[in-house]
Amino acid sequence: MPCHAGHGCVDGTCVDASCVHVRCGEGERCAQGRCLAAHCPDARCAPNEVCRLGRRVFSGCVDVTCPVGQRCADGRCLDVNCQGQACADGAVCPDGRCVEVSCVGLTCPADRVCADGRCVSRHCGSQICPSGQACVEGRCVDAACVGTSCPKGSDCVDGACRPCGAPETSCGDGVDNDCDGAADCGDPDCAGVKCDDGNACTSGESCVQGTCGGGAVKSCDTPGVCEQAFGTCDPLTGQCSYPKRGEGEPCEDGDACTVGDSCDGAGRCRVGSPRRCDAPPTDCFASPGVCVADGGCVHQPRDAGTACDDGNGCTLDDRCESVAVTSGCSSAPANTTGRCRCNANSQCPRAQICRTVAPYTDRCTPNGAADCAPGGALVKLSSCPNYCSH
Repeated sequence: MPCHAGHGCVDGTCVDASCVHVRCGEGERCAQGRCLAAHCPDARCAPNEVCRLGRRVFSGCVDVTCPVGQRCADGRCLDVNCQGQACADGAVCPDGRCVEVSCVGLTCPADRVCADGRCVSRHCGSQICPSGQACVEGRCVDAACVGTSCPKGSDCVDGACRPCGAPETSCGDGVDNDCDGAADCGDPDCAGVKCDDGNACTSGESCVQGTCGGGAVKSCDTPGVCEQAFGTCDPLTGQCSYPKRGEGEPCEDGDACTVGDSCDGAGRCRVGSPRRCDAPPTDCFASPGVCVADGGCVHQPRDAGTACDDGNGCTLDDRCESVAVTSGCSSAPANTTGRCRCNANSQCPRAQICRTVAPYTDRCTPNGAADCAPGGALVKLSSCPNYCSH
């Protein structure tokens, strides 16, 4: 990550610009261009602190004197009050909230949080501490309060000192709110109260027998088309990840007009080849056709009068008839057959139906005499469709 203005990078660590070319001996650390003790006799300094006159001092704050109501951190004089509330001893207010002095300007990875000048893990035994809390001595505590102190009768919350309350007012802030020596779920006041175990893959937890748990576990059972059925949930983010299906395995890309879609081995469905529309329903439709959204093919009708073969020996000299013309045919066509071409019942005269069964399909035919116009007679044939004679 980039260093703040006025700092440089040495061996992967951001240091004050005045210390970039300074090399100190064992047990020393550079601050303001000088080598000072890395630790105090009775206190261990954070990586960004040195020992000055027997006390821990932020490296950028050596010999910096701040006015009353301010304290030096990251080389700057910052207020010790935040929005009218006093920060705990050892904390300042850089951005509208109290922060422990040695954590000002320090950025930690997502699974860690700054506490006492160090990036401390949020993993605490079997649980993950909620955001803003660190695992210290086996329990989750308010990271902004590590290394700070408050007067008797008050406790540190978000880096600020607040009077103790009774009973425990919050069961997930890492703070002993009532100052009875027990915090959060460890306090009997929190029994049965909703809490957060810090695991983004669980929900609905509550305090039970001194610990936070009992929540529902998130199911990872909605994989992508090229992912395997059951995935795993990341406890830090709550996001599901799934094993990828092998390269070349069949999949469906969501486009009905492609065929042969396959997985690319990285979780994506690779688009296959275009669906071919080269099998028109009859000789009277042109090929190739066009694939439509549902995966079906639409073929343009050929010009009326084009020679064709309907495959039926009961007819001679077959000719294509335009759907636009036949949809308006009368019940007594000129050839007296009553067999108009069609592709829906609505295109047939009277109550005649559009045949959809071979060998004589896409023709209007009557079911009974009532389907013929006045003066017409129903003619039933065993090998060809019925028709009305006139």
